[in-house]
Amino acid sequence: MKKFTLILISCLPLFARAQQKPETIFKENTRVTGAYGAVYDKFSSIDGSFAHFLGGYGGVVFNQKLLVGAGAYTLLNKTYMEGKENTNGDYLWRMTAIGSVVEYTPAHYRAAHFSFHCFTGVAVTGLQTPEQGLRTKGRLLIEPAVHGELNLTAWCKTFAGVSYRLVQERVFSAPSLQFGFKFGSF
Repeated sequence: MKKFTLILISCLPLFARAQQKPETIFKENTRVTGAYGAVYDKFSSIDGSFAHFLGGYGGVVFNQKLLVGAGAYTLLNKTYMEGKENTNGDYLWRMTAIGSVVEYTPAHYRAAHFSFHCFTGVAVTGLQTPEQGLRTKGRLLIEPAVHGELNLTAWCKTFAGVSYRLVQERVFSAPSLQFGFKFGSF
């Protein structure tokens, strides 16, 4: 019994240490302070041809600075394969992206400020040809962006920015200009 008591006493510091709170990424003072959604136009290129995208994203805001959410955008116009433009609409590129969004806005309270945005997900890309129709593939996509924002009201912001779309298939990788609006509780 004495040995058991000595072992138990020697293990008490281990039990005491186990009672400490674990380290976490989100601290105790991290709290949900809002949520918002955004709609935007994006102007870019695919394979050297002009590309116009329409998209949106939204999520939950933590501590008025960090948005975590999801988004999607899709190609709106006819974008032809380089060297194959014709009036029949053959050889058209297609693209839709869906994924997660993280956005950090350090000075959100200022009338004019910047935000840092990253879209990570899957781009469903394809080429529509007269011989094979439309064949698509899912490809990894990462698109970091920097936005300049203006607080129009307490619940509405407008933004403009630049991004670079990195897709596994190089013809879909390109810089973009973005313009849009955010609505919600910031």
